[in-house]
Amino acid sequence: MKRIGVTGAGGFIGRNIVSMLTGCVVDAPGRRELDLCDRAAVRSWLERGRFDCVIHTATHNATVVAQPKPGAVYERNMQMFEALADCEGAYGKLIWFGSGAEFDRRHWRGDLDERELGTHVPADEYGLSKYRMTTLAAERADMLNLRVFGCYGPYEDWRVRFISQACVRAMWGLPIRVRLHNSFDYLWIDDLVEVVRWFVDHDGQHRVYNVCTGRQVELFDLARLVAQAVERSTGQVVDIEVLGEGRGVPYGGTNTRLLGEVPGLRFTPPEVAIPRLLAFHEARRAEIGLADVQELR
Repeated sequence: MKRIGVTGAGGFIGRNIVSMLTGCVVDAPGRRELDLCDRAAVRSWLERGRFDCVIHTATHNATVVAQPKPGAVYERNMQMFEALADCEGAYGKLIWFGSGAEFDRRHWRGDLDERELGTHVPADEYGLSKYRMTTLAAERADMLNLRVFGCYGPYEDWRVRFISQACVRAMWGLPIRVRLHNSFDYLWIDDLVEVVRWFVDHDGQHRVYNVCTGRQVELFDLARLVAQAVERSTGQVVDIEVLGEGRGVPYGGTNTRLLGEVPGLRFTPPEVAIPRLLAFHEARRAEIGLADVQELR
């Protein structure tokens, strides 16, 4: 039975990985148990755990509500990553999660390819930290970057994540807000966990993979799926408001490399995933008050 260490288990991706990573011995210390910026503490944890694989999901992202001051994003992300990277030999492999922000937000497209990394260097701290991690890990056979673009599912922060916010607003009878017509490549969290499971058990031919569906979905169409799910569930009709004019920049990547190595990989369509996410939020309605939703602008 493989021994797996997981960082950031209280966050969106980490929490889902821990709950679905069955058949393994999993150690997922919280922030109070392990300071990932403390190199000595990280080394001690790794040496005690003797992990076959460490799955590093902890991250600081300046777009998230309750984020520490933006100036700390690059520094903290790098401190955590380097604390793990410096312990080469203390674990079998390190899987971590990059971001489409590595390609520089100012130059996003819907078909970003792994080989394009470095064409543009990110200007924002979050993107720059992820970019720097990828360049540092490029020559390390024990490191793997599973680069995520849009990902959604239970436990994501509904205050800032579009699909979950749409679900929460709709279940309270409020209009769903689309800030601007745009298209994103969104991946259901269960599909990401399946990819993680495969790479825990197998070694890839590359050090980085775009983990995405390879197709963009219009935000308005996603909002409409949420509205339809609510109407089927409760009979309530939900309005959709588009707040801005024009179109934004599409965001997504190619997945040819991933599909070429992970056999039988299938992606859950939003028509199937969104009703599941809505049911998750409806079951927790008491935790999200109407006043909390109305406070968002």
